[in-house]
Amino acid sequence: MPTFDRINGLFVAKCTFEERNIFKRNGWTFRTVGKNAKGQPVERWATDDVEKARNLYQYAVGRAKEHIATADAVRQAAVEASWADDSDTVIPSPEGLTYLPFQRAGIEYASQRSHVLIADPPGLGKTIQAIGVHNMNRTGSVLIICPASIKVNWFREWLRWDYHGMSVDIATSKSRTKQENGIKDSWTEYHFPDTNVVIVNYDMLDTFDDQIKSRSWDLLICDEAHLLKSQTTVRYKCVFGGRRKATHGTHPETGKKVVKKKAKTYRPIIAQRSLYLTGTPILSKPVELWSMVSACDPLGLGKSWDRYVDRYCDAYPGDFGLDVSGASNIEELNRLLRERFMVRRDKRAVLKELPDKRRELIVLPHDKLEKPLRKERSIVEKAMAAFERDVLGLDDTDPDFYYIAAIEGLTDKIAGALDAQDSEELDWNKAISSLSEPDQIMFAELSLAREEVARAKVGMVVEHVQKLLECEEPVILFAHHKSVISDLGSRLRADGVKVGEVTGSVPSHKRQDIVDAFQDGATDVIIGNITAMGVGFTLTRSSHVVFAELDWVPAMIEQAEDRAWRHGQKNAVLIQHIVVDGSIEARMAQSIVAKMEIIHAALDAKAA
Repeated sequence: MPTFDRINGLFVAKCTFEERNIFKRNGWTFRTVGKNAKGQPVERWATDDVEKARNLYQYAVGRAKEHIATADAVRQAAVEASWADDSDTVIPSPEGLTYLPFQRAGIEYASQRSHVLIADPPGLGKTIQAIGVHNMNRTGSVLIICPASIKVNWFREWLRWDYHGMSVDIATSKSRTKQENGIKDSWTEYHFPDTNVVIVNYDMLDTFDDQIKSRSWDLLICDEAHLLKSQTTVRYKCVFGGRRKATHGTHPETGKKVVKKKAKTYRPIIAQRSLYLTGTPILSKPVELWSMVSACDPLGLGKSWDRYVDRYCDAYPGDFGLDVSGASNIEELNRLLRERFMVRRDKRAVLKELPDKRRELIVLPHDKLEKPLRKERSIVEKAMAAFERDVLGLDDTDPDFYYIAAIEGLTDKIAGALDAQDSEELDWNKAISSLSEPDQIMFAELSLAREEVARAKVGMVVEHVQKLLECEEPVILFAHHKSVISDLGSRLRADGVKVGEVTGSVPSHKRQDIVDAFQDGATDVIIGNITAMGVGFTLTRSSHVVFAELDWVPAMIEQAEDRAWRHGQKNAVLIQHIVVDGSIEARMAQSIVAKMEIIHAALDAKAA
């Protein structure tokens, strides 16, 4: 029977030639492990990886057995710490401010590691925990990267929670114009502050790349870090390093091909410690975690892309290359994330005083919307015929099976196209233009159909919101299409309702003012696009969230829900999704539920 022991920092096997495959199959290598009495090199199957040794624990003897047992105890302690809802650690805080118990535990976990993913669900104060890590370690220079819409919020929170009195400012750009002698001159002024703490948004990273890379940072904080999951984006390259290819265009006068942007090689941001914050590290599938895994655990879980996708993404050769859209060994992935670099708590467990969040599906009768529904169905059937069923690779004869499968497949492709974008503000037109022609046809037709049904039901949605307002209940209202948001706002204002709107058209620096007006009671309803208002804002004045439309990406819906269901909420939060019986959105709900189950298994499953 083969055995292995712990010798000079290695797990070293003792086996016959026939038994060597036991170790080889588990990733051990044949290497020199010492010298014999004659000074000759001794070669054995060996590894320095505790995980590879643990997999063959039944063959362990002596010190190897003891070492694995000790490592297991440390590993289990780390996993438990990633769930911890309290800590006795004393963490400095400004006078009059106190961390919640689970925030102390999160700060303690993060302070013990150089690179950490704080993945608490929205509403648990990831911003406060990040500043708490700084308070505990007194970092000299801090770079905070976040979406433009929440730069002001970060500035406010830093001034409020910083214990050490660090100077802080926001990197900005301002458009300027000057007119002299009838000639108008326009330019942009850029300001990168010379403060201890600098706040910059993702879309400005390229602009300020030289200034960022010229400084040595003690702490790097990346908020809404899921924006870094696509390695093809410039923002990813600005943070982690990489090369941007040159882009070309056509000269408007000569028609000749010209270089729009030169090729550029980006160096990674160098920081002694890094914190990545996101309540939705996985939007739909485990492959989306790779950027965080490779950044936080480069020598372990993030050492090999091939091994990661094979083990956790159920990778297999597809028609267009390696398909990594699946999920496998999710419980193991959850354990390794928590053991090595991820802290994520159950919101219900740590905010015991937080009221329940309930979801309710309001299905409107289709008899009032027969015309748009018939048109929707007709559009879908034509779109399906445009690229034929065999493109889907399906052989089921049930029409509804194709209907749902087409929506699910398109949803995954759209999510991938959005991931690849370099802008914080998602450009749907750009995302769709990157899809194949059949998929573009399908999306265009489905989107048109969804928009028509959504606009047709605006009257019923407004009627529903009015009933809530009659009960003196302020309302958070989400939609997907700008036309639907505009219709909702116009109808409500016509009824005398005070309304605030947050869409991609609203400049990022003005969005917080609209949110503040709602929180202060100046408006009764706040209407927002799921992508523009669904991240970074606190809307705890209302406990009633209404979705007039669903989003294509399931995790974005939950993130939007949690604008209200977060610390500071005093009432049970009711989430209402208004769909029409038999519509595309009613069918999309089935796909969303399935995807959310995978996400929670990878991040929130707790071992028995």
